[in-house]
Amino acid sequence: MEMEKYMEREETVLLLRKCGRYLHSERGKRPAQDRILFRIGRRGIHSQKELQEVLQIRQGSLSEILIKMEKSGLIEKRRSESDGRRVELYLTEKGQREMEENHEKFMDSERHLLDVLNEDEVDMLGTVLGKLLAAWEEEAHA
Repeated sequence: MEMEKYMEREETVLLLRKCGRYLHSERGKRPAQDRILFRIGRRGIHSQKELQEVLQIRQGSLSEILIKMEKSGLIEKRRSESDGRRVELYLTEKGQREMEENHEKFMDSERHLLDVLNEDEVDMLGTVLGKLLAAWEEEAHA
């Protein structure tokens, strides 16, 4: 019986990994970049530190992505008018266009991800995923 439970858990973890890969591939080739564009353009987050906290991206990884985005002409960095020590991030016109195009594609794909579930199943899934994530984050910080 122990072996059977172990196999069931392994199958569940495999399904979770497959779901993760599917979600990652559906978000495009640059999911972090798309999320950054959205946060800067629609949410008004302009500091690198705020982006790092909200998006849960390591500082080094975020710096690398932002450098590439700046070189591609998607964002620009400006000194804050109120605090000259602070550097703020803004979308360029090109960045604004790309953010809008990518967000529409993303929203189209997101709208139907959970259609196969009823409302109770959606609630249960949210509860279970929240519980898993909280435990994993607690373990990572222990």
